[in-house]
Amino acid sequence: MRRVALGAGSRRGLLKAAVCLLVALCAGCATGAERRRESILEPLFSIAGARLVTRVDIAGGSTADAIGAYVPLVFPVAVAASFNDIYIADAGTSRLYRYDRTLDAMAVMPVANISRATKLQVGPDGSIYVLDPFASEIRRYARSGKQLPAVRPRQATSRYDNFTVDSLTGKGYAVDSAHLVIDEIQPLGQFAIDFMRLDEAGPIATDGRGLFVASTRCGCVVEWIQGRQGRRFGSGKLRQPLSLGVDGPNVFVLDGFDRSIALVHEEGIEAMSAAALGMVTPESLAATGGMILIADGAGHRVSAFRVKSRRAR
Repeated sequence: MRRVALGAGSRRGLLKAAVCLLVALCAGCATGAERRRESILEPLFSIAGARLVTRVDIAGGSTADAIGAYVPLVFPVAVAASFNDIYIADAGTSRLYRYDRTLDAMAVMPVANISRATKLQVGPDGSIYVLDPFASEIRRYARSGKQLPAVRPRQATSRYDNFTVDSLTGKGYAVDSAHLVIDEIQPLGQFAIDFMRLDEAGPIATDGRGLFVASTRCGCVVEWIQGRQGRRFGSGKLRQPLSLGVDGPNVFVLDGFDRSIALVHEEGIEAMSAAALGMVTPESLAATGGMILIADGAGHRVSAFRVKSRRAR
């Protein structure tokens, strides 16, 4: 066989082609791996705005003739859901909306001072709890918008900056970052009691059986049952827990460091980037009824997903 001598330029060309092929193959592998890793959540629907309900009855209901023009979301920062209602705190308009999935329309709740720090939770009766961290007060409203008695801090120097409500019993738990304690709030009560001490304040959630507190110290989520520390989820993997949600066997964390969404386990985490989920800057999340709802501020929408593969805690 006759050999053909290659010049320096030809050898460089072949080498460059081989490198490009190798990079392309590696990129393809990485993309495939990323796809597999990012496939935990499946999109259900998104809300970028809706027609505005102009009037509601005593139960919060409305009719087709009471629905007006379309209103877009500007900068949604918090979300909570109950039955067919999705509550959305929009810091861009300083409004709290109740989106009715049946009507595909939303009503404005008579709530003032909606800011980027606003937190939302729903009660067993469908009422909405609104935390204003600056006033350190938890206000509560019926579905119709009627204001119900507010829950004020246990002490004048307390500062509530995160809270959760048990969807079955209505019992609430608020994180007092000034005194590093969790206060327990009785159902429909207007007072709070010292429940347990904390090493640091962080996002909190409950599944009705125990409390889950996210911590930057351990980079994890700690489960507490009757005031005693239990399991840890995602130890050392979370950098800046910003929002926490628990639904059945699934524990979700929004990491403020890179705005990724993580499904956390005792053995680690499965993280999904905001971009892979079609979002820009997630601000908070809520997990309920087999769904995870995420408020995407700069994306001007709330997105809903379901878990495609479940793993036991």
